[in-house]
Amino acid sequence: MKSIDEENQKRIGRMTEEQILDEQRNILESSDPLISMMASYLKNQKQKNEVSKETKEDVVNKKSDFIRNAKLEIDFDDLPVKPKPDWINMHQMEPEKLAWMKDLPLPSADNQQTGQPARFDFAGNLVSPESEIPVHLGLHHHGDEPERAGYSLQELFQLSRSTNLQQRVIALTTIGCVIRNARRGEFHGRLSASVIPSLLDGGVVLLMRWALDDNAQTSIVASVGALHSLLVCNEDEVAADKVFFWHDGSTMPSFQCPLIEEEKNNEEERPESDADVVRKDVVRGLLRMYLPERLRYLLEVCRPSASVVIQIFEILIRLVRHSSEAAYQVFKCPRLIDVIVNEFLPSTWSSQFASEESLPNVYGFPLSTAIKLVRVLCSAGRNIAGFLLSKYNILRYVVEEPSQMDLPRDIAFRVCLESWCLWIVLLKYGLTLDIYCNLYHVVMEHLRKLHISEYHVESLSLSLSCAYLGVVETTVHCAAEVSLRLESSPRGRSGIVELSDLQSTPVIPSFNWSPVIGLFPLFYGFCLKSLQHFMDFYFDQPYDLDLVTSSVNLLASYYGRIRDQPQYNPLSVESEVLALCSDHLMPCFKSRSFLLSLQYVRNYSLFESERVNCDETSPVSLKTLEAFSGAVAHPVLRPRSTVAFFVSISRLLIALGKLSQSIVEKAFSLLLNHEETLQYVRKVCRVGRCSSAKNYFSRFERQFQFYLLQMALMKAVKGNDNVDAIDFSLYHFLALNLLLHLNSGEEYLCHSLLSSVLFNVEFLQDLSVSEEMESEFFEDRLRLNVSKPLTNATQQKFSISKRDLLRDLRENLSSMRSTYLTSAPVDPTRLVQSRNRWLCSCLDRSSLLSSILGQSLVPLDWVFLPLIQVYNGSLDPNMLSEDRLSPGLVTKVKDSLRMFYLLEVVRPDALKDISVTVKLCRLMLTFLAGNDLFLDEMIHSYLAELLKIYSTPKLLDRIDFTMTIPGIPSIHDLYRQFVAQFESVSFGDSLFACYLLLPLQQQHSVSLRVMLWEENVTALRSIFISAKELIIPVERFLQPEETEAHLLRLYFQALFSRSVVPSRCPLLYLIAIHHVNRFIFAVEKTHQKLRRDMMRELLASSDEELKHHLLYYKSVNVDSSRAFELYDELPAERQKTTNAVQESRLLM
Repeated sequence: MKSIDEENQKRIGRMTEEQILDEQRNILESSDPLISMMASYLKNQKQKNEVSKETKEDVVNKKSDFIRNAKLEIDFDDLPVKPKPDWINMHQMEPEKLAWMKDLPLPSADNQQTGQPARFDFAGNLVSPESEIPVHLGLHHHGDEPERAGYSLQELFQLSRSTNLQQRVIALTTIGCVIRNARRGEFHGRLSASVIPSLLDGGVVLLMRWALDDNAQTSIVASVGALHSLLVCNEDEVAADKVFFWHDGSTMPSFQCPLIEEEKNNEEERPESDADVVRKDVVRGLLRMYLPERLRYLLEVCRPSASVVIQIFEILIRLVRHSSEAAYQVFKCPRLIDVIVNEFLPSTWSSQFASEESLPNVYGFPLSTAIKLVRVLCSAGRNIAGFLLSKYNILRYVVEEPSQMDLPRDIAFRVCLESWCLWIVLLKYGLTLDIYCNLYHVVMEHLRKLHISEYHVESLSLSLSCAYLGVVETTVHCAAEVSLRLESSPRGRSGIVELSDLQSTPVIPSFNWSPVIGLFPLFYGFCLKSLQHFMDFYFDQPYDLDLVTSSVNLLASYYGRIRDQPQYNPLSVESEVLALCSDHLMPCFKSRSFLLSLQYVRNYSLFESERVNCDETSPVSLKTLEAFSGAVAHPVLRPRSTVAFFVSISRLLIALGKLSQSIVEKAFSLLLNHEETLQYVRKVCRVGRCSSAKNYFSRFERQFQFYLLQMALMKAVKGNDNVDAIDFSLYHFLALNLLLHLNSGEEYLCHSLLSSVLFNVEFLQDLSVSEEMESEFFEDRLRLNVSKPLTNATQQKFSISKRDLLRDLRENLSSMRSTYLTSAPVDPTRLVQSRNRWLCSCLDRSSLLSSILGQSLVPLDWVFLPLIQVYNGSLDPNMLSEDRLSPGLVTKVKDSLRMFYLLEVVRPDALKDISVTVKLCRLMLTFLAGNDLFLDEMIHSYLAELLKIYSTPKLLDRIDFTMTIPGIPSIHDLYRQFVAQFESVSFGDSLFACYLLLPLQQQHSVSLRVMLWEENVTALRSIFISAKELIIPVERFLQPEETEAHLLRLYFQALFSRSVVPSRCPLLYLIAIHHVNRFIFAVEKTHQKLRRDMMRELLASSDEELKHHLLYYKSVNVDSSRAFELYDELPAERQKTTNAVQESRLLM
C-alpha cells in the first residue's frame, strides 16, 4: 500500500495543472452519473458555506503550520519511542500525542502566594508534594500537573462525571474518604481553606444525589458511602448516645439553619432551585430532592449489603435530627416505616447471625440502628410517637433478655439497649404507662438483679443498666404529673364531670404511684451501693460514673416529686431524708473520691480546658454537634469529666433541701463553700463570655452552675450565718456570667435567673455596706476627676450623691426585676416549652427537640435591652406625635440605667466584654428615646455618674467610633441624629453637651468634628458648657494639634462669624482659639497660603478682643475666667511672623 501511494504521488508531481484538470474531466465523464451528481452537490454546499469553510480553513492552516513547525523542531532523540519505517502511519509524526509517554518532569516549585492545589490519595490522605510515590499505585494521571501524584478536588469532581463506571466509583469513594479525614482534623494547619465548605461550594451535594440515582450497584454503594461521610458524624452520634442518660440528655437541638425562619417571612419572587436551597441548608435541599424516597427504594428493591443498610439508616437519622418538619417528611415517606418494621424489626429470626457489619444480609434480623431511627423519629414529636406506637409493635424487644435472643452478645445488648431507650422517649410524653404496668415484673426483675449483683462498669451492661433506671425515673415524673392532673381536674375536685369539661380537658392516663413505690427499696438500695462503691474505689482508680449518675438522678427525681404522692407524710419523709444525708451523703462529701471528682469538674471545664482550634468547623448549611474538635473531645465528654455526676448530686441536695431545712443548713455549705467549687466559680467568672458555650454539650456545665445558684438561693432564703457564710457576691457574678452563656431552648433558666437571683438583695451584699464604707467603696472604684457640678436646661444643679444612688438602687430592685422580666428576649411559647422540658412535665411535652442549635439567648449588652426597646418604640410613626413618654416607659429607662450603673460600680468585670464605645452609644440612646428624658433628676444623675466613670484616661483611650455597633448601621448616622436632637430639645443642657462632645476629641475621626462645625453651625450656639463643667479632660480636645486644613478654616470662620463667643460658648471658643493659634504660628511649611490668608484676615479684623486672643494665646487654664492664659507681650517669633504679614499687606 505504501509503495502504490508513493508511486501515485510521484506521478502527480510530474503532471502540469492542465494535465491534472484533463484527467479529472475524463474521470467524471467515465464515472457513474450518480457520482457526478454527488460531486456537483458537494460543490454547491461548499459555495453556500464559504464563510464557515474559510473559518475552518484558518483553523486547519494554523494547525498545519503548528505541525509543520513541530516537524522542523522534532528531535528524534527526545521522543519516548523511536519510529521504525515499517510502522503504519508513522511517516507523519504528532509529538503532542506522544508526549504522555515521556518520563515525568520534576515537580515545580510552589508558588509562595497562591500555593498549589491539595492532592489526595484514594484513602483521602493528603499527598505531600515532596513525597516520591511510585507510578504503579495509580495516583498519576493526565491532569494539569502530571508530575504530581494524587487527585485534587476539582479533578475528583471531573472524574465523578465520567462515563466510565469504575472512574465514578473511585471518585465518589475518594471524596467520602477525604470528608471523613477532614472531620477527624487530619488536615488541621495543612490547608489554606476548609475542605468541607469547599466541597459544598463546589456542588458536591448535587453530585452525590445524582450518583444515587445510578442503576449500577457499585455506584450506589459508593454514593451512599460518600453521602454518609458528608451528613453523618459518627463521633456526634456516639456522644449523643452517651449523654442520653444524663439529666435532660434525651433533649436534642434542631439542626435547622437560622436563615430558614427569615426565608419563611421573606418569600422571594423567584422560585428557589435545588442548588439555592442546598447552599442555605443541605438537609432541606436533600429532602426537596426526595432523598427519603430514594433511600426507601434502595432498602425495598435493591436490598444492599449490611454495611450499606446501616449507612442508609444513619443518613435517615441525620435527616430526622434536622427539625420536626424534616422528621415528619421522613415519617410520611410512603412505605418507609413498613419496610423498616417488616424487614429489620422482625418477631422471629434465624440463629445464623454474626454481626451487623460482617453479615452480607441483615434483612430479617433485629437491627439496633433501625430501632434508633424509630427512637429519633419519636423524639421529633408526640404525634409521630403516638402513631408509631398505635400501628406497630415497636417495643417488642423490651421483654427480651439479651442472653436469650439467639444473637451474639454485643448485638443482643445493642438491640435491647435501643429498645429501652425508645421506651424512655415514649414515657417522656406520658405514653406507654399501660405497658409499664403490664411489664412491671420485668422492670422489677432487672432492678432486683442490679440490687443483688456486684457493681460493674462494663460498657454495654452499664448502658443497659442506665436504661433500666431511666425508665423508672421517667415513670416517676409521669406518676407525679398524673396525680397533679387528677387533683386539678373536675373529676378530682368534685367527682362529677360535665360534658363541657370533657371537651376542654385533655385525656389523663390511668396511672398511680403504686408501680413506682413498689420499686423504691430496690433503686434506693442500688443508689446507696453505687455511692459506697464510688467512695471506696474512685480515688484509687477513676471510672465512668454514668451508672452512679443515673441512680442519683433517679433518687433526686423521686424525692423531688414525693410531695405529689397522695400518701405523702412530711414527718416520716423528713426523718428518712435526714438519715440519708447524715449516714450516706455527708460521708461521701468528705471522702477523697468526692474531692478528686470535684477537681475534675474544674480541670475538665469548658472555661479551663483549651480546645484545639480545628479548621473543619461546622459549615453554616450543615450543622453538627461538634463533639470533637479535630481529635480532641469536648471537655464535658472526656473520660474523667464528672460534671454530669455533680448535676445529679446537686439535684438530689435541692430535692432533699425542699423536704428538710436542716439539710440546707448542714449539707449545702459543704458544696457551695468547698474550695474546689469556689475556684471553679472564680475561673468561670474570670474568663467571661466563651464562644464555645454555644456548643450543645456545654449545657451540662450550665446545668451544674444553675443548680449551684439554686442551692445558694435556698441558702439565702434560710438565712446566712457566720459559721458557714456563703459568698453571695461571687455567686451573683456567676449568675451574670451564666445569663450570657444561655442558648436558645434555655428560656426557663433565663427567667429563673432574672426572677430570683439577679435582683435578690441577698446576692447584692455590696449594696448593703455601711454608709462609712460607701465613700471608700466608690473612691476606690471610680477615681473620678473633679469637675464643676453640671447645670441642666432648667438651670437646676442636681446634687444627688453616690450614696443616694446606692439607696435608690436598693429601693428599686423589685422594679428593675419587673422591667427586665418583661424586656427579656424570651418568647412566651418557648418559655412554656422550656419550663415543661426542665421540670419534666411529661403530659405537656410536644417534642424532645429544643430550639435551633448554637443560638445565644441573651445578647452581650443585655443590660441595655429595656432602653433599646424604648428607643425603638420612639421610632414608631405612631409615637412621633407624642410629646412625652408614658410613666411606664420612663421607669423602663430608669431601671435600665440603674442596672447598668449597678454593674459598673459593683460588678465591673461582668461588663468587660462590652466595649466602651458600645456602652456610650447605648447611653446616647437615652437622649434620643424621649425629648425630655434627660431632664428627669434620677436619669440625669445616673447619666452623669456613668459619664464620669468613662472619662478616665484609660477608658477614653479605648473609645473607637469606627467600630461596628450591633443594631446601629453607622455611628456617623447616629451622631448626626444626636446632634439634631441636641439642637432641637437640649436648651443648652450641660450633660447633653458632654455626650455630644465625646466624638469631638482629637483622637477620633476628623469627619465627626467637621459634621458639627460645618453641617450644624446653629448647634454650636447651644453648647454653653464651660471647660470647668466639662467632665472629660479638656486636654483631649486640644492635643494633638489639629492639622486638617478644612477644619481649621471652619474654626476660623466660626470665630469671625461669632458663631462661638466666649460669653456663650466658652469651651468651643477655647478649642477654636487654641487650634487656630497653633496653626497660624506653626513652624511647619505646609499650608503656607492658608496661614498667610488667616493672618491677613486676622490683622485686618476690627474685633480687637478676638484679634488679641488669637495673637496672645498662651495655654489652657480651666481655673481662669477665660479658661486660657495670654501672653503679656507678643513673643519674638510671633512678632516676627506678624510683621512679615503686615509688610506683605503693605506691598499689596
